Amino acid sequence: MAKKTANPWDHRGRNSGGRRAVGTRDTRRRILIVCEGTATEPHYFTACKSIFRATLRELKVRGLGKDPKTVVRKAKGIRNSEEAKSGGVFDEVWCVFDRDDFGETFDQAIRDATAEGFEVAFSNPSIELWFCLHFREVKEEVTNTELKNWLSKSLNRPYEKSDAALFDELWPKHDVAQKRAVILIESHRSKKGGLNPGHHNPVTRLHELMRSLARNE
Repeated sequence: MAKKTANPWDHRGRNSGGRRAVGTRDTRRRILIVCEGTATEPHYFTACKSIFRATLRELKVRGLGKDPKTVVRKAKGIRNSEEAKSGGVFDEVWCVFDRDDFGETFDQAIRDATAEGFEVAFSNPSIELWFCLHFREVKEEVTNTELKNWLSKSLNRPYEKSDAALFDELWPKHDVAQKRAVILIESHRSKKGGLNPGHHNPVTRLHELMRSLARNE
């Protein structure tokens, strides 16, 4: 029987690239998140720390301001450096980046991350899709401009990438955003050829990262 090739777009049931430390009494996990952006994503995930104290021993967030392929490449070095300093290992490493205008670079970055054993919280077109799902369903192809306009209306103030209050405002609507994101993922998976995040707009995997942060093992 021919060896089955792993599908880099399908993360169901796959163990991520973290390597669990053995023999420690603290069962909470250590997670590294390396982001494309330097404002939106770092602010959002840093705000998560207070929510997930019971499940996480450490949540390290780094924003690079680089393209998706560079994010994946740098994530390996950041992981190795942080683990060398602490003497421990990360249970999971996540790369967070958007489709935006990156084209084939976006698809290749997901393949590179999969080969490295990292998880990817991708969004097409951008992470603002995940934010919008807290307020409304998004089923048709959408632009970044439309997403930001919707967010401004929903928040009753101009949407800013460095909005420090954004996470606290979104969190009470987290469950409904999760359900909407799952529906989007499954709708694309059901199409001929399956999920292709570089071409399927709208789609996001941020809900899977958030679910992982909350997981208590």
